[in-house]
Amino acid sequence: MNLKKFIKNVIPYGLASFGGVRIFHPTAFIRRSLFDKLRMHDDKYRICADCDFFFRAKEAGAKFTYIDQPLTDFALDGLSTSARSKTALEVRMILLDHGYSRSFAYGYYYAMKLRTVLASLKGKRK
Repeated sequence: MNLKKFIKNVIPYGLASFGGVRIFHPTAFIRRSLFDKLRMHDDKYRICADCDFFFRAKEAGAKFTYIDQPLTDFALDGLSTSARSKTALEVRMILLDHGYSRSFAYGYYYAMKLRTVLASLKGKRK
């Protein structure tokens, strides 16, 4: 089995994906009424609070619209990228909190961990 291809197919867009489109929090325009209805971010998630918020919004019936245009210049060196192990733990907790099965949550967690290992190996080859 080609592990690189497997990881690419398992986590192609990340968990905050809706219809195959990942929501990057700096590009999200959110009505204040939705924040008022759902609470802002859950403080128990220090890294992935935005992912939890998007799940809660989806579960509450919020409508999402995809705009196929660049909206921000998004650097991939933030906390969720630099603290990948902690990010994977939080994503696992979010999945479990939102009713995903343990097997899916843990499978996703281990796929994220494997992706981290592959990324570090790729970096060492350069």
